[in-house]
Amino acid sequence: TGITVDAKEASNLLYVVGDTKRELGGSEYYRLRGIRAGIVPRTDPGVLKTRMAALREAMTAGLIASCHDISEGGLAVAICEMLMGGDLGAEIEIGGVNPGLRSDYKLFSESNTRWIVEVWRDERERFEMLMRNRGTEVTKIGETKDEDMVIIRDGGKKLLEEPLAELRAIWRCEG
Repeated sequence: TGITVDAKEASNLLYVVGDTKRELGGSEYYRLRGIRAGIVPRTDPGVLKTRMAALREAMTAGLIASCHDISEGGLAVAICEMLMGGDLGAEIEIGGVNPGLRSDYKLFSESNTRWIVEVWRDERERFEMLMRNRGTEVTKIGETKDEDMVIIRDGGKKLLEEPLAELRAIWRCEG
């Protein structure tokens, strides 16, 4: 069966595959803020090919429970869509996502060739090793929870703490 975007199970691990850059130009975040400037995301076909091959291998090996591309709205939107689809909460720490970036870049950058993957808890080591061996950067950002709460921190500083039901209501209004 294919891998879908909805989070599958509490206590699984969440990772960002790929690197997050200072690319908010043309983003949904800048549009909502009325900003018409910034660096627009660029795609490197070689990087895309490498990362896609690594992801396909991890999926074929049964290491990945769910996967969502990071695109419109950035990492924050992709995480929430995964959690809403699986009706699970999560505790997220984005401090390791390009540590030099401001929180808004980490959450809303639409840098290309990035995904959020939910990895089966028991497959952490195999997943990390496979991705490292394939030259693909991954950053562990948290885990799914069997509760109706999404918490996002950056370096311990709480950025968001909302019930999943509230995020779903906001998403329906904005979507």
